[in-house]
Amino acid sequence: MATNFPASLDSLTNPTSSDSLNSPSHSAQHANVNDAVEALQLKVGIDSSADTSSLEYRIAQLEAAGSPIVKVAAFTSSGTWTVPAGVTYAVAHIRGGGGGCNDSTSNGTAGGNSSVAFSGGTVTALGGLGMATAMIPPATNSAHAGNNTGQGGIVAVANSVADVGVGVSAYAGAEIVAGDTVTPAASITVTVGAGGTGTANGGSGYVWIEYQES
Repeated sequence: MATNFPASLDSLTNPTSSDSLNSPSHSAQHANVNDAVEALQLKVGIDSSADTSSLEYRIAQLEAAGSPIVKVAAFTSSGTWTVPAGVTYAVAHIRGGGGGCNDSTSNGTAGGNSSVAFSGGTVTALGGLGMATAMIPPATNSAHAGNNTGQGGIVAVANSVADVGVGVSAYAGAEIVAGDTVTPAASITVTVGAGGTGTANGGSGYVWIEYQES
């Protein structure tokens, strides 16, 4: 019989010590085993096999490809992201600038919008609104928000600006996570919103773009 491998497993007959050489056929036994061994060799593949169905070839391809690596393109100011070779999808983490806060009745300015101009459409995270303490007498303490935090500035009348119970904080910038298909070598415009201004300035926004490389 010809071997059934690898479509299915063979059912080979093992002769007993009392069987004659022609029952089962001795030559047929050798032929069947030879066919099965040859089918196994073909399936496994020789060293550096070019047979795309062999295990040797497939394992070599997996080892060459390696595991996907997640990378991040971080933007702390506006710029352009050039899509790396082989990258077809990306996820953007976008934060608008925080609003500024004034120690008066006049609001600080709003933070700037942050955005990523994907080919499928621009995704925008709005900047935070500015605020004012509207306190009389004027507030005595203020804290500028850190750059690239998207937080609003804080004005307080307490001895420490950490005591927010007697202070006013401007609004933080909105945060959006959005993904889209991308084209390798394409240029994508990235905008990072500035922080709003006031007695206490808001923090600027940020954009992180995550993607996988093999």
